[in-house]
Amino acid sequence: MSEIQKKDIPKETSPSKFRFLLLFLTILGGFASAHLLQVHLEIAVLGSAQSGLCNVNEIINCEGAAKSGFATIGNIPIAGLGLGFYAASFLLLLFSTAKNSENTNGSGLLVSLFGLASAYSLFLLLISIAVVKSLCPWCVLTYLVNFLGLAFVWKLHGSGPMKTIAHQVSHLKETIFSRPVRIFLPVFVVISVIATLFEQKIIADHVSDEPPQEIVTVDEQQLHCEASPTLGPENAPIRIVEFSDFECPYCSRLAATMQEIEEAYSGQVQIMFRQYPLSFHPHADGAARAAVCAHEQGKFWEYHDELFSHQRDLTPENLLRLGSNIGLDTGALEACMESSFARNQVDADQAAGEEIGVTGTPYFFINGTMYAGAYPFEAISELIDELLIEIQ
Repeated sequence: MSEIQKKDIPKETSPSKFRFLLLFLTILGGFASAHLLQVHLEIAVLGSAQSGLCNVNEIINCEGAAKSGFATIGNIPIAGLGLGFYAASFLLLLFSTAKNSENTNGSGLLVSLFGLASAYSLFLLLISIAVVKSLCPWCVLTYLVNFLGLAFVWKLHGSGPMKTIAHQVSHLKETIFSRPVRIFLPVFVVISVIATLFEQKIIADHVSDEPPQEIVTVDEQQLHCEASPTLGPENAPIRIVEFSDFECPYCSRLAATMQEIEEAYSGQVQIMFRQYPLSFHPHADGAARAAVCAHEQGKFWEYHDELFSHQRDLTPENLLRLGSNIGLDTGALEACMESSFARNQVDADQAAGEEIGVTGTPYFFINGTMYAGAYPFEAISELIDELLIEIQ
């Protein structure tokens, strides 16, 4: 055959290249599923997703899908099943080599699995468009992974994939106990169960309908600070002191609850805010100092709301921009943030918190009794109602 004739023959993509592409897709799908699990947790705990891609606009967002009944099957999050699916598929691809006598069986199983995943993805995509009326970017990424995965595994398998699937169905007993299934099924089940239990544990820890359990009671004089901002009358029978971090997502949820408490118990509750920026939140300390300075200009609570509303973007530049949004003197704000006054106030709050046993955020004290975590309005309201009855 001449050189010209050889050049005219198209080169076929080798099976190893398709295997590599499939491995990459399973890693990408696993990453997307893990992020979707995080989004599902954020919405369950905080009421909204914090990721930038999840809040593009009314059409492109994660909340519609995550809050719909299609985000779970029973109590099992779809994202957890996806994580198990991609992890198990990754291992199946690693163990299913070209020389393996059961490679045909493994490839046929992957065709079946990615076929089912693609069909379910198409169903969810149609539901998103017709029912939810919004598109979740991370969900769409998993749909693309499934569609491409089906195409690649089909090509990897070679001729007759449907014939192999039919063979597996007709020899179901042998298929169930085949090596590929023994690889895929345990990994899928274990990863899915772990992801589900992990999510349920976090939700149970931070979203509870039960009143928070008492931990310890401290002298209220240790909690009080004249320089700290407060809401409500000085002589209120219920005094709540909150130690918080503006970059902490659970603190954001508790802040919204405290606003509800202040409105529902107007005149009966005083809320004091104290700074407790955590070291692993890169912009929390700067936000705390900025909040101290906003208090000096008489606009702490307005700035407090702005900071929690934009807690994923608390760079020094944005701290000034957010201050400008509520009418702060940004020149004075910037100078104050770098002053020893702001530094000393934040340090004093942290030292006071450490002395009375605060180890994270959010912590709050109701008439001296310590509670930890972001609890819903109903739980805190029940505690307040009990205290008001005792006081009367």
